[in-house]
Formats: sequence, structure tokens, C-alpha cells
Amino acid sequence: MPRAQLAPGVYRNITGNAALALGLVTATQKSGLELFYGSYPITPASDILHALAPYKNFGVLTFQAEDEISAVCASIGASWGGSLGVTGTSGPGVALKAEAIGLAVMVELPLVHPSTCSAAGRRPACYKTEQADLAPGDVRAQRRRRRWPSWRRAARRTASTRRSRPRASR
Repeated sequence: MPRAQLAPGVYRNITGNAALALGLVTATQKSGLELFYGSYPITPASDILHALAPYKNFGVLTFQAEDEISAVCASIGASWGGSLGVTGTSGPGVALKAEAIGLAVMVELPLVHPSTCSAAGRRPACYKTEQADLAPGDVRAQRRRRRWPSWRRAARRTASTRRSRPRASR
């Protein structure tokens, strides 16, 4: 394969976690809010905590919690206090945070919750190439039947993936 022809200039190599951190700092600067990031260190979400830590001069406060539940609850408290509350995790942490996320939904507090997934390592691509971490938000957010927004890649539905429901007999 021939080398790619690139225009001369300065290029930056950036990971998704570092890009998220810069985006969060930019969003808080534009909105005039302070940023609170509460997280339990779990790979690969730990990189977001590491990337945000140097930005304390920009109103960023990072908190390394003792577990996933305290991380999300601290972020909910920061959101209640007027900051942009953010908590991050990877894979199984979403299940641990589900009840507290339901609280944020019920009291209608903004909470940013990035769920990262590693495509390498012991468990490649989070077991399968799917986005099961988003299922709790897609189905319904807790008992109040409210949806919580999530960004994801849209799944393409084809004739072979559509399931027809049997009609109920009357």
C-alpha cells in the first residue's frame, strides 16, 4: 500500500478520552459552569480522570471516589449545586450506577455519563461488537418510564433483523 499523501502542517494525535476531556473543559468555559468529574478508577475510563486533572485553573474539579456508587452520587450532588456533573465508567460500572442515575432522572438533574469501552486487552471489544451499556437508557430510565438521552452509533435494521410480533387473539 502506498503512503498517504498529507498536506504539510501540524497534526495532533488524540485519543477519544482526551478529546472528551477537552470537549468537557470547552463546554464548561462556554457555559460559564464549573466542571465536577467524579469517577472510580477503572480502565479505560481512568484516562478521562487523568486528562481532566491538569485543568483546575479552568474551573475543573476531579474526584477519585472509593467506588462507582459514590462517584455518581458526588456528581449528582455537584449538579444539584450548579456545576456540570460528570461521572465516567467502563462496562460493569453502569449497572452499579443505575439506581443513582435513576435518581438524577427523577429529579431532572443534568448528568453527563460517558461509558468507555476498550477495543483491546484481555476482553476484546467489550466481549462483542455491540453497545449493551446503553441498553438501560434505551429501554427506560427506572420506574418513571422516562428516557435518558444517549449518543450511539445507529444500528441498521434489515429485513432479517426485524422481528414481527404475533397479534394478540381477541
